[in-house]
Amino acid sequence: MNRFTLIPAVDIRAGKAVRMVGGQASTEVVVGENPVALALDWEKRGAKLIHVVDLDAAFGTGSNRDLVRKLVKAVGVPVQFGGGVRTDEAIGDAVKLGAARIVCGTRAVTDPEWLLAAAMRRPGRLVLAADARGLDLLVKGWTAPAGVDVLQLLAQLKRAPLAAVLYTNVSVEGRTAGVDWKPVKKVVAACTHPVILSGGVTSVDDVKRARDAGLSGVVVGSALYFGKLNFEEALRAVQEAPA
Repeated sequence: MNRFTLIPAVDIRAGKAVRMVGGQASTEVVVGENPVALALDWEKRGAKLIHVVDLDAAFGTGSNRDLVRKLVKAVGVPVQFGGGVRTDEAIGDAVKLGAARIVCGTRAVTDPEWLLAAAMRRPGRLVLAADARGLDLLVKGWTAPAGVDVLQLLAQLKRAPLAAVLYTNVSVEGRTAGVDWKPVKKVVAACTHPVILSGGVTSVDDVKRARDAGLSGVVVGSALYFGKLNFEEALRAVQEAPA
């Protein structure tokens, strides 16, 4: 991903596209009965990469793999896929699904040497999911503290041939209230890999600021689905030359 990329999110739970606040199931809102049709619509509207998460796999409550496979086959753009990818076998399964990039969170955080070895076997295919409250990392679907911060983990994984680091600030994720830029700047400054931001991106100004801050892209979900951010307007804005 050489240019800044605006990435719509399709989070799947029980076969439907949903949004949650801070990853809490009690806040779930269905935003699409058909995730495949939803992904096709984002492609039609100009998305060059789609971020897909199997929430059931992430929470350990099931799997939407067959649906994800259909989605990946249906769209003509790359899919960045995550959710419960915690073993070498799971990475292999994600590759078989057709995912261009595979997002690894919990196991990558608790066992960075595993991620390093996996990335060496599949250079440029794996994405580290750095999910945190500020800089304090979380695991197990954002339900448990990892006991390590983002900057420490990035230092451990400098040698890993990752596609990117996906930094999500759970404190602002899903709230459509803007980005907490202080930890974002620290992550960008410390990271040797492209950084994608998720969490709090709500306005065109947020998107442009992310581009100008040196991020390689943003994943946007709730702001798009709840009418806070117009995808086409944001797309045009990031294609303009920086001020």
